[in-house]
Amino acid sequence: MTVATFADIFAVSMFWNSAHLAKSKLIDLLAGSRKNDKPRLRNLPLSFALFIVSLCIIGYSYSMLLRTGLLGDDMSNLLIETVLVSAGTVLLFFSLSGFLLKAAQMAKPLYLRGLNMFFLRQLASRINSTFVSMSVIAMTLFLALTSVCGGIGIVDAMQKNVENGIRCDASFTSYYALNAYDENGNASTQSLVNGLVEESNFDAAVGLSKLTEQYGAPSWDSMVENSAQINFYPSDVSFDTLHDLTGLNLLDSVGAGLITPDTTQQKASLIKVSDFNAARELCGLEPVTVNDGECLLWSDFATSQPYLESVAAKQPTIAIGNTRLKAQRGIATDTIECTSAGTRAFQIVVPDDTVTGEPAMAVFDAKISDGMQEPFADFCQALSDRNDMQESIWPMFMYQTAENVQAESHNMTALVSYLAMYIGFILVVACAAILAIQQLSDANDNARRYELLAKLGAPQRMISGALFKQVLVCFAFPLVVALAHTICAMQTVKGIVLVFGNFNLSTTALSTAAIFLAVYGAYFLVTYFSARAIVMPKRS
Repeated sequence: MTVATFADIFAVSMFWNSAHLAKSKLIDLLAGSRKNDKPRLRNLPLSFALFIVSLCIIGYSYSMLLRTGLLGDDMSNLLIETVLVSAGTVLLFFSLSGFLLKAAQMAKPLYLRGLNMFFLRQLASRINSTFVSMSVIAMTLFLALTSVCGGIGIVDAMQKNVENGIRCDASFTSYYALNAYDENGNASTQSLVNGLVEESNFDAAVGLSKLTEQYGAPSWDSMVENSAQINFYPSDVSFDTLHDLTGLNLLDSVGAGLITPDTTQQKASLIKVSDFNAARELCGLEPVTVNDGECLLWSDFATSQPYLESVAAKQPTIAIGNTRLKAQRGIATDTIECTSAGTRAFQIVVPDDTVTGEPAMAVFDAKISDGMQEPFADFCQALSDRNDMQESIWPMFMYQTAENVQAESHNMTALVSYLAMYIGFILVVACAAILAIQQLSDANDNARRYELLAKLGAPQRMISGALFKQVLVCFAFPLVVALAHTICAMQTVKGIVLVFGNFNLSTTALSTAAIFLAVYGAYFLVTYFSARAIVMPKRS
């Protein structure tokens, strides 16, 4: 496929260039280096109108992207946005080819200063003949900037998640009820509470200690140094409930396309403050205080945290059964289980006496004794593999160890870093190389013109300045357009990165800018000095 694609590219290029040469006159080819390209747009009002239209098209694509996001249900919106911003970019550079020189000529002090007359005509001629390639370069730079900035953000978020998610040595999740579906798709709740769970009073440490000998594992006390269990109790409080209490809508807070409308119906679980603090203590965190008549909103999922912070700032009173609890002004955001990514989008920490009934699920955290990490992992794996709801089996469905979390994170971080940095680096080098070749070719073609400027008495410093400005503008125009596209796109990409965890957008943007300026700036400087080296010997 790659060979065929390159063959097609060369075939189209050869056909296009051959057709162009076939209809060219010999006299035009011989005298071509002495002539500027004829402007495609001679009408200044028309070129200015097209310039405004291009800005409107690009602005509309920006607003559409911010409304619909990148991950909406209808991916046709993304296609429309891509077509609009591409068409607007091409029209922008096309209009500049007729608008730039005319506008500069109207500013007589600028146009007649130094060699600006020569520089602006050279620049307008260059844009006139290469507006398509400059548009493609701008869009390619936009793709490179966005991929690198998003990739660095994802890596940063994942690394922070790993730091927060390995405060304990291992965690596993136990479900005491699951939704079962029949052949018609009807849901029913299936209880997983068996005799072992009841005998252990839902305490995983007690229940699992009875199974170690059966599975050939060391005793529970020899494997587990310390542990804590967080029981999650069902409630009727959802994001819609918070909306009714505060007027704040989750869909307005979270980036477009990141969640579905039915997410607002997701019910929060209740957690006893004693369970919550026991897990925090095991993870080395300070305990929280939840007094009678209060509750604390908890989320370690970065996407929903800004919304819950806004809700908590209003301190709504939430009905929990027959009890009304006032939300504390702040929220808890710490991860208190072994995991590579926070997934607890909305939980409520309440006083112990508020909770009644049986838990729906539980998260068990453990500190493993030295040298017992492998036996404990083998024991959990054996339980997970044989989880067939028997009376003698603990309902364990998922477990993670710190070693597994770190290994998975390192693999994913390496993959994302490689793809983002590799794609971005290759694209920016390709764009800079194309611009460099264009400018060096242009300098070689126009060497006789620079020689004529020297014969007319233009000093070397003035000629070098005109060449420098021409190369600078040709490199800067596509980059400025690409930066504008990237700034808009990152408002949506930022929401996607939050799915992986919190990250610092400013730091990420500065890191990306430093990388690109180093590579792109190096190509610009090499191109300028090389072009000057081409011009100067012939001029002397």
